[in-house]
Amino acid sequence: MRTAACLLCVLLVAGCGTLTGIDSHYPSQWHVVTDTPKTCVSFEGMYDNKGATKYPHNGGPRYLSIRFGLEFDSHEELEAVSSVRLSCRTDDTLLVEALSNGSVVQSREIMRSPGTWDIEGARMIFPTENRSSAEVVGGVAKYVSFSLHIATNGALIGEEASRVGSLAFWVIPVGGKQTFWFNWARR
Repeated sequence: MRTAACLLCVLLVAGCGTLTGIDSHYPSQWHVVTDTPKTCVSFEGMYDNKGATKYPHNGGPRYLSIRFGLEFDSHEELEAVSSVRLSCRTDDTLLVEALSNGSVVQSREIMRSPGTWDIEGARMIFPTENRSSAEVVGGVAKYVSFSLHIATNGALIGEEASRVGSLAFWVIPVGGKQTFWFNWARR
């Protein structure tokens, strides 16, 4: 009984460690982000569709068009989009246009509301996604938030933060957080 209790304590303590293993710090070689309060107009401009990222195979999509909810029938169609233009119709209406060879191939107008986007201080924020699930061997509560910042060189900087809490075998707590960074150059 004592051995089982010790084993359970070791598992509980080990499970409280972080899942990450990925350096979540802002990439030091990128231009710093500005902290000046922004409005919708602050984010206007033309940006590369395919962004740079510190960990290319981790985090969410590196395509800016997808981040704004544009959908494509194939990967080839998505790859053909070279840039994304952001324009503000009003301070509460954002127009997103995907361009290929200088022509608009897809566009979307997004009204500012709690379920779409907002501006908080120096960043544009998007709704937090709940990606929780439960199975026979345990459950996972995962919340992913995404926001855009503007760098001193005019690039859009994406910050995707994941917070995870789970119970392995419904007994062992495991938790962690990760932050992935994306950089969409201004054109």
